[in-house]
Amino acid sequence: MSLPNSCHHLYHVRALKLGTEKFIGHVFPQRSDNPLGGIVSGSGKVGFKGPSSAPANPTYEDVCTGRTGHVEVYDFEFTGGADYFEAILKFFFMIHDPTTLNRQGNDKGTQYASVVYCYNQEEFNIATRIKEEVQQLLNTKALPSQAYSSVRVSTDIRLAQEASPFFAAHKEHQDYLAKNPNGYCNHGFKFKSWPSSAAPQ
Repeated sequence: MSLPNSCHHLYHVRALKLGTEKFIGHVFPQRSDNPLGGIVSGSGKVGFKGPSSAPANPTYEDVCTGRTGHVEVYDFEFTGGADYFEAILKFFFMIHDPTTLNRQGNDKGTQYASVVYCYNQEEFNIATRIKEEVQQLLNTKALPSQAYSSVRVSTDIRLAQEASPFFAAHKEHQDYLAKNPNGYCNHGFKFKSWPSSAAPQ
């Protein structure tokens, strides 16, 4: 990230029809504790990203086989600098379980791996630091005891330029929970505020 108010991408792993699009795209921007910045209106798309060798333009059905190497992600742009990027990441770990390898809620498979794709080294360093902070919070029991399913963070931090392009999912997958408000969501608040220290609660 170079300058405040410049435009950046961020990929967060998600289950396609489920909660990251809702929480990052709609809930997070309304929080009062955010630093200056914002999600670019209308920029977010759900879709797929994988290793550089992953096949192009996979369908949802292709990805669900677990053979393409893609994970299901939410792709969006935001304005703001490093502080805003950090706030987004912390919010992500508040609504996502980073301790379940290849699973979120009832959804299982490699396409549900916990992954954050970063666009440059600074973002990668911030994401790595926040991941390590989450692990430290778990180690010191600074999070609610039932926040996550386990005590080991398995989130993979990756550089986007070393991966495949982002492939948007079909139209019916976009804004799924807005269209289906009673639909199943595998994301939700694990805790609602970031601990001020790693001291035990």
